[in-house]
Amino acid sequence: FNKCVSRNKRLREEIDGLRGERVTFEKVYRKIEKELREKKKQMALVIEQSNHAYEQRDKAQLEVAAIERLNRKEEGAYHQQMSDLTEE
Repeated sequence: FNKCVSRNKRLREEIDGLRGERVTFEKVYRKIEKELREKKKQMALVIEQSNHAYEQRDKAQLEVAAIERLNRKEEGAYHQQMSDLTEE
């Protein structure tokens, strides 16, 4: 009977120790999950900002291309006018 009581006491101590470890692991797990959620939010924000920057860059490139086309057109007209004036 004493052996059973002694064994039960050891098993209870072991169970209590394992329960304590589980509590510790659960705290660590919750902390890591929270950090992961925060990192995902930050990542989504950075992706959104990046997409906005790409859109602005594309818009600026289109504007530059339009200005360059207009400049070439005006330059051609200028050269044509200069040519017409020098022929007269």
